[in-house]
Amino acid sequence: MPIALPSIDRIKTAIANTRNTAGRAGTLTGAAVLTASVVTPAATLGLVPAVLSTAAGYWMSVARHGPGVPPWLKGMYLAPTAALTAETIAFQLVPDVHLLEYGAVAVWAGITWWVRPAQFARDQAAKVTPSTGAGEVLPATSVPQIQTTGPLDARLASWWQAAAAVEGGIAPHTWLEQLRVAGPRDWSAQVVAPSGQPVPALSIERLSALINCPPDLIHIGPVAGYGTGRKQVTVGKAAAATDFPSVWAHQVAPTAMPNAQIVRIRRGSTATGHWEEVTAP
Repeated sequence: MPIALPSIDRIKTAIANTRNTAGRAGTLTGAAVLTASVVTPAATLGLVPAVLSTAAGYWMSVARHGPGVPPWLKGMYLAPTAALTAETIAFQLVPDVHLLEYGAVAVWAGITWWVRPAQFARDQAAKVTPSTGAGEVLPATSVPQIQTTGPLDARLASWWQAAAAVEGGIAPHTWLEQLRVAGPRDWSAQVVAPSGQPVPALSIERLSALINCPPDLIHIGPVAGYGTGRKQVTVGKAAAATDFPSVWAHQVAPTAMPNAQIVRIRRGSTATGHWEEVTAP
């Protein structure tokens, strides 16, 4: 017969209830030690298990969250035991028995029971962002959002930022300019790197895998008039074009002569001397 294991939530609840019960028991024990120390010095020996249990709890509940936990939160966790120790020692230094000593016991027990400083510190420490050093909190990592509505060029630019320009992508820290988009597999754009830096080596194979497009439909080359900080990427029909008007329109004009069009073509052979002029389709 299979044994049903308890859920994670039930285990967490059981651990929380156990900690709560242990904290209440510790408060009652501390109050008993304080009360007894008013009349007998031997009661101060009760501080030993209190200090040891507090040290163990501090290590497991606060210190394990790293140096990102602020000092005041650490001090709050240790405050009940520190106050208990200070009062117990003070009672031994004061001769005779005074009603104020019992008042101090009541104040310590009341604050510890109702405020629960150690529990508050433990819960807050669990929410602290992990850090790399004292006071140096790691910045939250922002994931670029892919735009799914609006103009195609804006949607392509947002996709590039989220899929290609991230750390580990095919072109980290780059962005797209001069976009011309007809569809997911029919577009051209200039890949631009930060000032003074070259565009990372773009691999047709990696871009092909990223956009699920055949490699022979992808063309990557330099941008006329610019250094290695820009590269021209053409995908789809434009990259596969072989006739001169299409090659000019999709691979030459966008970078060398924007908005220029081929209207007539003069073709022929120097060997035969025959030339003709035709209108571009």
